[in-house]
Amino acid sequence: MAFKHGIYIQEAATPIQAMINVATPTVIIGVAPVHTSTIAIADASAADGDAAGGGDDITVRVSELVNNPILIHNMDELQQYFGYDSDSKWTLCAAARIFFEFYNVAPVICINVFNPTTHKTGSSPDVTKVTAADIEAGLNLIDSIYPRLGVIPGIIIAPKYSTNVSVAQIMAAKCAKISGVFRTTAAVDLDTSQYKTYAQAVEGKLQGGRDSEYLAVCWPLAKSGDESLSYLSVHYAALANRVDAGNDDIPYESASNKILSISSLRLADDTAVDLTLETANELNAQGIVTAVRFNGWRLWGNRTGGFPALSDVKDVFIPIKRMMVWVGNTLTVNFFSRIDNPMNKRLIESIVDSCNIWLNGLAARGVILGGRVSFFAEDNPYTSLLDGKLLFHVYLGLAVPAESITFELQYDTSYFETLFS
Repeated sequence: MAFKHGIYIQEAATPIQAMINVATPTVIIGVAPVHTSTIAIADASAADGDAAGGGDDITVRVSELVNNPILIHNMDELQQYFGYDSDSKWTLCAAARIFFEFYNVAPVICINVFNPTTHKTGSSPDVTKVTAADIEAGLNLIDSIYPRLGVIPGIIIAPKYSTNVSVAQIMAAKCAKISGVFRTTAAVDLDTSQYKTYAQAVEGKLQGGRDSEYLAVCWPLAKSGDESLSYLSVHYAALANRVDAGNDDIPYESASNKILSISSLRLADDTAVDLTLETANELNAQGIVTAVRFNGWRLWGNRTGGFPALSDVKDVFIPIKRMMVWVGNTLTVNFFSRIDNPMNKRLIESIVDSCNIWLNGLAARGVILGGRVSFFAEDNPYTSLLDGKLLFHVYLGLAVPAESITFELQYDTSYFETLFS
């Protein structure tokens, strides 16, 4: 050790970093070892005569942790409700850890579909018994999130299981209508054990089933240091939440070209994937989100799964679609109290004025380019008014991501004049 004489200063990393709270939490549908949860173990002890518990049977308590959306804020809560195992086969645990520890984003809404009393081999719990049908049942519970938790669901992910085309299709369908009034978006993955090159990934995307404007289609897998392989859809959702949180939870800024907490791209067999910017753009051109290494690892891709089949700007850019969803959800929440009010001029003017003030405020902050709300007679014939129906026309100018910036270089011979001045 070097001889020291004097004053020396050094800094240590902060052991606990503050969580970034999001208003519309990501919904994670997956599997967790609920038979090892703190709640389950406590109730099992109580059933054996431990006075500390309430005496409920462990099977009864575990059943409450299956197919039930639960808002989770940190790893301690995750273990309390769902147990924890670092094995990546427990997809809910792996995904939640990425949110909490890699991106410092919370909360998340967890829906566990693994039931140790039915998914088992012999008497042992067996997660491999979980099927796409189980995941689809979990997806159907998204409608119950707002009534139960009072929270609008954010991005939907089902790491590993979303590689199944039918699951991806149900995710897209669910995004279009939640609880009958809300919408959201989802992120799905392409199977890297099947699609091992970027060309094969493009082929897999083109085969259909993932061509929805509500989907961000991700390829390949990711790895962070010595960690297990993880699904890029999880990193996308966590990063998007982080970007949103920095913008007052308004999703107008793309997560593309933002830094990811990964160290490499991989296939399912742990083979490294090396993408150039050119090959990454080939993926983007078919509506696939990926990652590139350029001064750090960055998420790369702005296009929805609906691209290139769809051409409407509202359906081809991820941040534009997310903004359309956000505006719609915000209008729903803010004006729900006006439902069943007397249909008169005062009601109409109050809605128009309130909306325009709100949109003008968003434009002043740079969130949107502009917006306005109008109430037209041609949109509201007497037959509709007699039936108690009102239609307001909302015009939105949303900022498209600056996806390409070109600098044209030209040799200017006029500068030869500097040789003679």
